[in-house]
Amino acid sequence: MQNALFKLSNIIEMKTSFVPIALIITVGIVSVQAQTLTFKICYDETETVRGELYQYSERYLGTKQALTESETTYSLRSVEVLEKDTAVQKKRHKFRKRDDNGLTQQNGRKRKLSVLLPALSEDALLASGTAKKAEIVAKQIYRIRDARMAILSGESEHAPADGKAMELTLKELNRQEEELTALFLGVTYSTPHTQTIEYTLNDSTGETVNDIMLRFSQFAGPVDPDDLSGEPVHIVRHNRLVSLPSTRKKAKKGEKEIHIAESRIEILFDGKALTEYNLPEKEEPTEQKKK
Repeated sequence: MQNALFKLSNIIEMKTSFVPIALIITVGIVSVQAQTLTFKICYDETETVRGELYQYSERYLGTKQALTESETTYSLRSVEVLEKDTAVQKKRHKFRKRDDNGLTQQNGRKRKLSVLLPALSEDALLASGTAKKAEIVAKQIYRIRDARMAILSGESEHAPADGKAMELTLKELNRQEEELTALFLGVTYSTPHTQTIEYTLNDSTGETVNDIMLRFSQFAGPVDPDDLSGEPVHIVRHNRLVSLPSTRKKAKKGEKEIHIAESRIEILFDGKALTEYNLPEKEEPTEQKKK
């Protein structure tokens, strides 16, 4: 345990009858027993996959919003303190890592990010080149849109028999259009993740103690505190120190002891406070005997 040294005048070996937050006082030294807290890290994984025909999206669909790169990114959503009775997952978390070939690796397995293959027409499947395929797929998209408009306007020659049939037909047309459009615009998948970790607080007794609990990388998610690929997630401990009369039997008149009256932690990331938590006080005193 690391101890914070305080210059206390006229203090010799002391014993305390009550010390908030398990305070230990020795000759010229004030320290706090290390406390371990459980944290729940919540973050999102976003996978963007460009479409096979992304280069022709402006020509045939009139949009510049097509994804041009496939990548996986992570964003930190929250960090919460779990109470002691909350179940903790002891298994070590395996983070996802991405290589230079657009592959995502998790738990030792690799998988290729891709756009779901839609139901293409025979002409599109047999197209001699990408440009020709883009033209055929675009025409297929516009036919779907025309069919949907005809149903909604009541001009369709093969109108659904009832409201339920119309709902199912429109749902299917929307699905087909979405899948075909994804060949031009690409797709985005978002997956929430939760990781539970245990962290032992710094035992220093300064008024403010700032440490890096972990780091968070845009391209790897949570990483170790010493991994500079991520931005630091700070855990700041705020202690309110008080000077109280000494409780030892042979204390001199006016002799004081330093105690921690209150202790609060704050989790900071990217200049924003994610959570605050007041550490509970321990009622039973702890003292350090002279060797």
